[in-house]
Amino acid sequence: MGREIRLRSVDGGTFDAYLGLPKGGSSIGIVVVASGFGLTSGMLETIDGFARQGYCVLGPDMFWRLHPGPLAHDAAGLAIARERSRAIDLERSLDDLARAIATVRDLPQCDGRVAVFGYCFGGRYAFLSVTRLGADAAASFHGNGIVPYLAEAPKATAPMCLHFGDEDRLVPPAEVAAIEAALAPLPHAGVYRYPGAKHGFALLGGESYDEPVTDLALQRSFAMLGRLHSVSRSS
Repeated sequence: MGREIRLRSVDGGTFDAYLGLPKGGSSIGIVVVASGFGLTSGMLETIDGFARQGYCVLGPDMFWRLHPGPLAHDAAGLAIARERSRAIDLERSLDDLARAIATVRDLPQCDGRVAVFGYCFGGRYAFLSVTRLGADAAASFHGNGIVPYLAEAPKATAPMCLHFGDEDRLVPPAEVAAIEAALAPLPHAGVYRYPGAKHGFALLGGESYDEPVTDLALQRSFAMLGRLHSVSRSS
């Protein structure tokens, strides 16, 4: 359903992205920041699914500067995923994300508003897209690496929802509690915990994928976008 396109970075390079478009009408756009495994077949299927629901969706290859392309959900893929997630340059990758957001805003199928959905590694980028890049909403699914940036929470004036599994070994309960405390003063931010869910519960094709939990997390995320779209239509 989707297709690959090329985006130009602010420093003159080019990188791949996967674009899924709805059949008609306009809606809020979504930029998907994948996990450390990148734009796997499961991630592409997720993007296509969002497009079928009426959203224009773009998934950029955030690792193009280091080790481009998707990785298998196996031991070798996990080792590379961890290494490139550690080695990535945050500021340059935020520039790439900003370019992806701007690309979606300019699509005729987009109503001008863009949300960022981040998975695992992408969770921090979903959070920072609201505090630094002017995204109109954000959703994080088992996002790790958010805690070091919680001092920026007061800058988050757009809606956010963050989803965590209670059995997530990479984002333990103490970290989730810190995130809850930092976002508690924000009426437009919600943090949700899912009993029994593990890290990667929303990664289609991953060993920890949990369809019922994913469905509920997406239901809450799309409800957030629905409220945002209603505000857009009435203003």
